[in-house]
Amino acid sequence: MASKLDEDSRERLSVRMCDLGRKEDISELFNFIESTMGRLDVCVNCAGFSHYTTLTDGDAEQWEQMLNVNVLAVAVCSKEAIGLMRKHGDNSGHIVNISSNLAHYGPPSDHNYLRFYSCTKFALKSFNEGLRQELRDQKSSIRISSISPGLVRTEFMGSVLKTHPEKLENYYDQYPALEPSDVAGAVIYALSTPRHVEINEIVMYSTEKIADYSD
Repeated sequence: MASKLDEDSRERLSVRMCDLGRKEDISELFNFIESTMGRLDVCVNCAGFSHYTTLTDGDAEQWEQMLNVNVLAVAVCSKEAIGLMRKHGDNSGHIVNISSNLAHYGPPSDHNYLRFYSCTKFALKSFNEGLRQELRDQKSSIRISSISPGLVRTEFMGSVLKTHPEKLENYYDQYPALEPSDVAGAVIYALSTPRHVEINEIVMYSTEKIADYSD
């Protein structure tokens, strides 16, 4: 989310396509933000995906694609965002990274195809904390928040299970889910806190969840 100080820009939405698997595209995106909006106050990194792949029979190329988007792209976007926040702001701003409950424990056997995805989210959790500490050491007022939802009713599982449609049938009847608006509400809460408050981590689930993955 980028904003300029004049009235017109606060009412304008700009859309830009970006392949997060390409560092060149990310660099061009942030150049576009600076030239169009003039500054950057908030960056929400919410892109992520998974292939249907296990740890023993998985495809290394698919793992690399997941690492590039789920981890490396977040790191590059965060670095670019911090650069813009420092350049045009007052060393303040807010970065929110959308993670997953699978950043905290691995999936069970019936979801073993999400275990490498879980690995990427564990890496993202480590990145978030490392970045928060690094900014603190630099006496920066830029805040870092991580939102780790459980299952959300989006196209994510449909994409993961596109090669196994039988698993997708009635999926959300078996595994109750959050709505995208629930996650958006958590992001808004983190952003709305006073500047002296930093929400490091929000972990959220549907109250109707049938089991905890930590067993």
